[in-house]
Amino acid sequence: MNASSPASLQRPHARTALGTALSALASLALAFTLASPAHADTQAPGTYKGLGFDACQAPSQTVMDAWRKKSPFRAIGIYISGNSRYCGDKYQPHLSATWVANNAKNGWTFIPIHVGYQSPCFKNNPNSRVQKKKMSTDVSKARSQGRSDAKETIGRLKKFGFSAGSVSYLDLEWYKRTSSCDAAVLAFISEWTDTLHDSNYGSGVYSSGSAAIKLIDDSIASGKTFSRPDHIWNAWTNKKANNDFGPFMSSKIYTDHQRIHQYNNGDSVEYGGHRLTIDWDYLDVKTPNTTSAPRVETKSQRIARLSAGRMTTLKPGMKGSAVTRLQRALYASGRQIPVTGYYGYQTTRAVKSYQKANGLSVKSTVTRQTWTALQRGKAK
Repeated sequence: MNASSPASLQRPHARTALGTALSALASLALAFTLASPAHADTQAPGTYKGLGFDACQAPSQTVMDAWRKKSPFRAIGIYISGNSRYCGDKYQPHLSATWVANNAKNGWTFIPIHVGYQSPCFKNNPNSRVQKKKMSTDVSKARSQGRSDAKETIGRLKKFGFSAGSVSYLDLEWYKRTSSCDAAVLAFISEWTDTLHDSNYGSGVYSSGSAAIKLIDDSIASGKTFSRPDHIWNAWTNKKANNDFGPFMSSKIYTDHQRIHQYNNGDSVEYGGHRLTIDWDYLDVKTPNTTSAPRVETKSQRIARLSAGRMTTLKPGMKGSAVTRLQRALYASGRQIPVTGYYGYQTTRAVKSYQKANGLSVKSTVTRQTWTALQRGKAK
C-alpha cells in the first residue's frame, strides 16, 4: 500500500512555519495510518461449516484469489507460531496482518496453527530439516512449557490481527502413548488452554486420532482433572468429509460445533491454474465462549495447583519464579493482575485483597499463612 499522503493534505502554500509544521505532522500521521497493520478484528475460525485446507506455506494473494473463485474451499490453515514449525517465519513470505485482512475481506476463514513442543514420546525423522522439540516428562515443567507456548501464540494472534475469541490450534504429532507421556501431554494441554482463556482466546488441539485425540477422549471418560480445549481437530485420513471421529472420540462430546476433521492429506491439487500440496479438512465450528468454557478442573483446584511448591516468604520489590507462581494463583482467584515475576504495587494490592477476603492477616508480606490458603484452594 502506498503510504504517501494526498497532495490536498500537504498544504504547499502554508503562510507560517507553524502551519508548515502542522501540515507535515498531519501528512506523517496519515502516512502512518495507511501503513499500519490491520486491527485485530478478524476472528478465527469464527462460525463456519464446510471444506477447508491447510498448506505448509500461506499462498500468495494471486493463488488465494484464484482458489477463492475456483476451489470448494473457504477456510485455510496457517502456521503462525511454534518452535517446531516446518514452515516457520523464514518460509512464510506472504503471511502478514495485511494478508489476513485482505483474505478475510474476500471471504476466507482461518485456522491458526501452533507447532511447538511435542510429546516426550514423539520420534523425530532424523532426515528432516526441522527437529521438533519435546516437552518435559516432568509434569510441572510440561505445564510451564504449555504456558510459554500459549503466550507465544497469543502474541502472534494479535500480530496477525485476530480478535478475541479466536482459536489457536496446538499441533501435537503422533506419538506412542505411555502413561508418563500422556500425563505430560495432558498437563501441557491444560496450561495451554488456561493461558489462552486468560487472554480471552480459544484453545484447539490437533492430533492423530490414536494419539492426543484419544487421550482427551479417555481422560474425559475417566474423569481426569484437566482443562479441556474448546475445539478438537482430528487427523483421521479416512477420506470422508464429515465430523465423525470414529473410534477415537465419543459422539457424545465436542458436539456443539467444536470439530475439525482432517480427512485426506499430502494431496497435490490444482485450481484456477495454481497447484498446491494440501491436507483436506472438514470444519463444523463456532466461536467458543472462553469465559465459561467447560473445565473439569475447578477454580479451587486450579489455585491450589498454580500455588503448589515451596512457601517462600515474599515482600514488595522481590522478583523471581516464586513471585510468578503467586501472581498466577492470585489471577486464578479472580484478581486482575499482570503476571510479571515482579512484586510491585498491583501484586501488593491483590495480596491484601485475597488475605482480607479469606480472613487472613492483611499485610503486604506473603508468609506461610497466605501460601497455605492458596494451596488449599481458597477461592474467595
